[in-house]
Amino acid sequence: MRRVMSLLLLFCPCSAFALDITQYELLRENVVTKDASSEWDYVLIFKDTPFRVALGPRWANDSQIEGDDNNGLNEETLQISWLAKDELFWITWRTFPVANGAYSAQACIVMRHKGGKLSELLREGYLARVKLGAGEFWHKDITFEWIPNERRLIKRIAASDRIWSEDRIPAAEPPSPGGYIREVSFDETVTYRPEEDRLQFVSSNISLELGERKVPANEIAELFVLYLAPRWGTQLGEGSCTPKERENMLRDLRLKEGDLCTGKTEGPSWTRGVFK
Repeated sequence: MRRVMSLLLLFCPCSAFALDITQYELLRENVVTKDASSEWDYVLIFKDTPFRVALGPRWANDSQIEGDDNNGLNEETLQISWLAKDELFWITWRTFPVANGAYSAQACIVMRHKGGKLSELLREGYLARVKLGAGEFWHKDITFEWIPNERRLIKRIAASDRIWSEDRIPAAEPPSPGGYIREVSFDETVTYRPEEDRLQFVSSNISLELGERKVPANEIAELFVLYLAPRWGTQLGEGSCTPKERENMLRDLRLKEGDLCTGKTEGPSWTRGVFK
């Protein structure tokens, strides 16, 4: 993205305003027009309240058709939903695909409405979709769930990829005349406890699902390295890890080179604190 999403903590005093999150409008601010395109920031305004939430940038060409000059926040993907009724709600959207449709991002904001005030507890952005070619993709989908009896907020990140390569890639199916194909999925869960003006990290975990295939442990280690520290630096996208990274990850996963893994593999224990 051309500009970093603004990170603002909003704190709006209000005495007795009911909040209907279905009644809102998008306001354009900081509009700049240059040549045949315009650029602006979107602000979410809840009707009949003083509540405002800064969202993200948007820019478009004059005709506002899809293309390199039409990206940023995609208005059609904007969703607002309650997590804890009348207290916590979640705002999310995706950006327009860029680079010939190869890349898009998902943004997430968690807001608290309490005591006549609106405050921002969490704001994050993820690379949500990478399309590398016909039948090749890397995809993330982020959702939130409120657990009322525990007063915990759970963030779930479901990631999947399907990669094809003429050369060897970790955890691929047996090679065919056309090359190597790999399909795997990662699942992350992060647990938070709401505080007054923030979310307090509680715990997190990550797992890799392989299905029924038997995969060498060193390839499992490579997959975790590439997932936890992405390096989209090659034409095929995922890059490669160093022997030292693989050795360290084998140790963290408590696996030995030469072992065969199948089904679900739990991530390294240190990921339980990496998502703070």
